[in-house]
Amino acid sequence: MEEDVRESYRIRYSSLGVGEDHNALQSLFKYWLEPTIEMYRNILPFLWELCGDSQGYFFRSHLQRMAAKIHVELPQTYEIDYYLSDKEEIIRLNAFGVLCYRAVELIDINKADPFLLIKQFLWFNANTATIFMREGIIKYFKILCSNILKAISVRADCVRSISEFMEWLHEYFLDCFEVGSCYQRNILALNLYGTLLSFTRKNSHKSYSRHKECLQYITVVDKYLKTTDSWRFTNKESLFLLLRLVLDSALDVRQLAASLIREYFEKDTLSIIEKRIFYHCAWEHCNSSKFYKIESGATLVKIMAHWLPLNEVSKDTAAIFSDNEYNNILAYSSYSEFLLNEAKCQLAQMKSDILKAIVQNRPFYGVLTALLAVAFRDGPENWILTPQFTEEILNLLKDAVDFFLSTFSTKASNTVYSSSFAEMGLAIDEKIKTSEIEDFDYDELQLSPAHQVLISCIWMSLKISCEIASEIGILMQSSTQVKCSMDIIVTVLLKCRHKGVVECAGVAIANLSKCLYNKKEYSELPKTYLTCLLEEDTGKSLHLTRRGAGLSIMFHRLVVSDNRRDRPTVHLAVQTLLRALENFSVAAVRNVEAGADSPWAKRLYFLRALVANKEIHAQLVPYMENICLTCFEYMESDVWTVRNASLQLYGAVVPRLVGQCTRKGDEAFDFGDGYSVNHFVTHYPTLTSRMWAQLRDVSRIHGTSNAALRSYSGVVHTLIVLSKLSISGCDLVDYPAKIFTTKVKRLLLAFLGNPMIHVRQLAAKAYTALTPFNSIDSEMDAIRKKILSSRDVNMSHGCLLTCEYLREKYIHDTRSICPSNKVIEDYGKVCWTGNSGRSRYFDVLEAWNDMCKHRKAAQPCYILETLFLRESHSCTRFTDRLPFHYNLPVIERIVSSQKIQPGFFQFVGHWGQLHAAHLKSLIASGLELDDLEREAIRNILNSSCTEQSIELLKSLSYCVPLLEFILKYLTSMKSNYYQLLFDETVTFTLRTIRHASLETNELEFDEIIEELNEGEMAVANSNIVRVKNSLILAFSKRETLINGVLSYVSDICIDEKQSVRLTAAEYIELALHRFAQLEDNNKLTIMRCCLVLLKDEIAGIREIVSTSLQTHAFRDYINFSPHRLQHEEMIYQRFLLDVIRRHIADNSVDFIRYFTHAVRDGDSNVTIENPFHHNDSVFHKEESKFLNTCFLHDPSGDNHEDSLDVVRAIQTRRFRKLREKVGFSYDDLRVILYLKEIDYMARKRDVIIQQWK
Repeated sequence: MEEDVRESYRIRYSSLGVGEDHNALQSLFKYWLEPTIEMYRNILPFLWELCGDSQGYFFRSHLQRMAAKIHVELPQTYEIDYYLSDKEEIIRLNAFGVLCYRAVELIDINKADPFLLIKQFLWFNANTATIFMREGIIKYFKILCSNILKAISVRADCVRSISEFMEWLHEYFLDCFEVGSCYQRNILALNLYGTLLSFTRKNSHKSYSRHKECLQYITVVDKYLKTTDSWRFTNKESLFLLLRLVLDSALDVRQLAASLIREYFEKDTLSIIEKRIFYHCAWEHCNSSKFYKIESGATLVKIMAHWLPLNEVSKDTAAIFSDNEYNNILAYSSYSEFLLNEAKCQLAQMKSDILKAIVQNRPFYGVLTALLAVAFRDGPENWILTPQFTEEILNLLKDAVDFFLSTFSTKASNTVYSSSFAEMGLAIDEKIKTSEIEDFDYDELQLSPAHQVLISCIWMSLKISCEIASEIGILMQSSTQVKCSMDIIVTVLLKCRHKGVVECAGVAIANLSKCLYNKKEYSELPKTYLTCLLEEDTGKSLHLTRRGAGLSIMFHRLVVSDNRRDRPTVHLAVQTLLRALENFSVAAVRNVEAGADSPWAKRLYFLRALVANKEIHAQLVPYMENICLTCFEYMESDVWTVRNASLQLYGAVVPRLVGQCTRKGDEAFDFGDGYSVNHFVTHYPTLTSRMWAQLRDVSRIHGTSNAALRSYSGVVHTLIVLSKLSISGCDLVDYPAKIFTTKVKRLLLAFLGNPMIHVRQLAAKAYTALTPFNSIDSEMDAIRKKILSSRDVNMSHGCLLTCEYLREKYIHDTRSICPSNKVIEDYGKVCWTGNSGRSRYFDVLEAWNDMCKHRKAAQPCYILETLFLRESHSCTRFTDRLPFHYNLPVIERIVSSQKIQPGFFQFVGHWGQLHAAHLKSLIASGLELDDLEREAIRNILNSSCTEQSIELLKSLSYCVPLLEFILKYLTSMKSNYYQLLFDETVTFTLRTIRHASLETNELEFDEIIEELNEGEMAVANSNIVRVKNSLILAFSKRETLINGVLSYVSDICIDEKQSVRLTAAEYIELALHRFAQLEDNNKLTIMRCCLVLLKDEIAGIREIVSTSLQTHAFRDYINFSPHRLQHEEMIYQRFLLDVIRRHIADNSVDFIRYFTHAVRDGDSNVTIENPFHHNDSVFHKEESKFLNTCFLHDPSGDNHEDSLDVVRAIQTRRFRKLREKVGFSYDDLRVILYLKEIDYMARKRDVIIQQWK
């Protein structure tokens, strides 16, 4: 058996290509190889030797991790440092896994700092952005913690090393939680923090063995770590920083921080004064105008209720709550009662003046959010939910929902369904204009902060009202309350058209309905609302896809939320809809009032909502045939709303009939990849017969009359289904499928000559989809013969399309079967015999000459001729041998008359592509482009038929021998140039400059640069500036010119627009190609730009700079593993240290101001603040961590290497000293909770600048 495994792996490994997808290989390793290795441990050395080449680098990282996991020694191992610094996440993660599995062994290997590599990994990967990497780090970190905690109890010599590591971890977590850290760093550190604390959780495991193991961990922590003060993870400063994270704008950061606080921290950790600060901060955030602050405030209130229940007598209660504007809370026995009363007061204020209430921090939905957190969903006060209390909440919610919905509508608007957008706008305007608060930013053409804060408050209030109503209904305290809860949510769904509100209300009604269906006494209630929706055909609703969007969501949620066995509600809904749609009457469908929503359209949209949901597909399978047949009937309606609804339904039906498209990223090849024909024929016999009959009937129709064209268009939906089916294997085992395929393909041949081009395309795809792989050659031969014998233009076009699709299918399937198989590009293309190809070419030229001389000429079919050229084999491409560019004068003369003909520009454009292929072949063979070729290119570029010029440049992509030629052409272009051609010329030039700079930097273009400077387009056109700057960076020898361009690049590196920063990255890439030749000051400018771009929020920009740095500039500067790129963060950190040293030598602090340019004063004194404006936002570049690294450099110190070691700085608490200098105090809760990030960053920057000075 082991030999079989070896042979299987050897075959698989030998079939791998150089560019193999590592994600797919990762799955192969995880689901096949790992279990195999665990069964056959002795196979590991064999696999290790097999993967000895460069391609095996990826596999060896996996094998080394597996060896560490199952404790097997390998013959030799790579240096783990190489793995840890690799660019690919999975390789770094495997290395981390090795370290975690062998954590105890590290103590014996490196006595000084056994966990150094683990520390470095955690630091360099703290800001990882992928879930895969994050989850992998958490997984192996848990193994690490388990191993070292077990080791303490059996090895006394481990205690000191592990204690130091725990102290480092605590400081590392505090550094990750520092103000200004990015989301990725926060969320990873919180997860690692929770993983470590989970080892001290009691009663967390059901099994006896796991519970016993947990008690051992707790004993170890208490005995060895807490006694030495190495376990600081639950002290006060940790709690303070977690409370700060509860105020974070990211939902998962808030939730995770709050759960850690509630689970692992004691309520007595805070003093009375600190609890008072905490309480004040909670209420302040609860009543903010910003939704993320409100959610933070609600979470803080929930923690407060958990720590300090009002129904328990406490001597500290009065002291905590007395000095506060909300001190009347002492009159209540629970937070929930206080919140409910506060909500009533705030709603009254809103009814008086809604804008004033919001501005004065009474937004209503804040206290409701806190009430939801405290009293519902296992909140600390769920004991208060008595029928009387919930009844009081429901009455408030009904009143609030009616008020907020009326705010969205004018007095004259419809009260049954939602208002139009125009009515909503007028209503909001009225509220703003009649408010006591004056909106100084009011503008009729755009939403002012007043509009935004008002709409935000209304929709968030409606959202939270629906959520609470749903929670009350789920309690099922009485049938009256349950119905009232449903009514509140249904009212919002019917009367509101705000997308966020409707979607949240849909979730609320789904959660409630799911519980009601599973309770016998309430199971009929959701069905009542569903029946009303299905039976309501009075035409009261307006445009289901617009005002009545809530109807569709409501219907869908009511049906899908029934998760009982076999989902009876699904069957009820589908049967009712199909029954109502059965009696199709053209007159009835037409007889709908103008402006009213057609009941037939509504039913079709309802069906579409169900069919599109994969969750209930199993229940819908018996109905799919009837649904599709019904869809076909309504497609024939001449009422647009009904026909559109049926088309929308059909779009959802097709993936259910034939399966989802599996060829992602290959949009051109979009056929023949669905379910098998066998599956379709056996599951849908009636539909199959109907489709065949339709094809048979329509195939007998000829001509182009209106009736004929309508019939042709009617088969499109049938052809779409057929084109998606797969034939694989059906010819071998299934007789019915073979019969169906034979019959249908015979009809499809007739449709290849259909007058409608779309029908021909679909027929060709369907014919290809129904052709087995082993029959492609014979089919192509038959189609070619048909082309040669046919005189019908449409039939020739359809046959050529079929040849093209058959060829694509062959190439695609061959590569799928054997990825390493090299398929000839020209496979299947037509080799024309005799002079047939040449004669077609001359026929077109002759027709053009006749047109020029005003003689009668046959009109060429350019669509057909283009396809003919495209499908011609390279051996018959006469354009490679004939000087066809001599015919440019003919094109010039006929373009005005022929440009209206379909496919003309594609035809001449393809000529441009063929000429580009000819030029490439000349260059590839080592021949120089002579004057004749250059003259031909110039003529094409100057031609009035610009499509040919554009296609020539596009197909060439770049051409280094033509660089000087194309630059001179660019400078000669007049101001009245054709924009598309100019843009393509610039793109071609920039690509050519980039490739030329890689090949050589000996070229000189100073004269052309001067011409570009002086040209009339240079001033007005940014593209010319871009070409000029690229030339300077790639080839100029004048340092002053280079310096000027680099100064410009330095400015645009920090531009707000992504496209501008991408241009900066491309400039830097050019400069790095010749980095070693530049002067020091220009090198320093490039390095500064690189640092900024390496921290850009766009991954593509970071990729360009990181790859260019490692490939061209600093290959010898950094310790690389062979043929591998390094992790971007490691490149950034090491690069940053070098830049800091250079700037310190120049005594320059401008560098710090440049990198922290985004740190500005965030204070504002506006009356109405935009609710979506994060004036305390976190920057992606993490300027805070940048400043930390700058702080490490001590100008007066000598040992720079030690001082700049970030890992060591965390251990020695150097960053803590910096925070204290800035004014951040770990023992002052007020400072931690109220400190604004922008202020903190500004202070920190000033401290570093002062230090550098």
